[in-house]
Amino acid sequence: MKMLNIQSASLTNYEVLSFLNEEATQEHLLKNPKFENFRTVNQYTKKFLMEPMMPCSVQDESQISAFLNAMLNWELTKMEKLQLINLRPVCLAELGPIIPEIQDRFTSEKQQELLDLINLLLPYERPLPEEEEEEEDN
Repeated sequence: MKMLNIQSASLTNYEVLSFLNEEATQEHLLKNPKFENFRTVNQYTKKFLMEPMMPCSVQDESQISAFLNAMLNWELTKMEKLQLINLRPVCLAELGPIIPEIQDRFTSEKQQELLDLINLLLPYERPLPEEEEEEEDN
């Protein structure tokens, strides 16, 4: 298979999870024995994407659409927007690896504004690691 335009194949984790959960996809996989390996990949991918630590497990289409509409006035690439949706940063330190040269491209106020927009439009409460949960219980 030859990929004509690599950028056209970019999907959010939510879109991948939605595709894997579609009834038509499941029926096609179950009926065709050629796709046994794909069924395994499907199962493990869905399990990973549905973990509480994954933002896509709580995202919906309307949130992503609202976020992308709000990002129209921001000078971000398609891939940067995709990573903001998939990784759902919760603090300024997490924006740096997603947006190259963020210090040069955006003032600290604009960075905080971007993070506030993310928090508003893509609500997500990252679960605490098990160790921290045990400490809080004590």
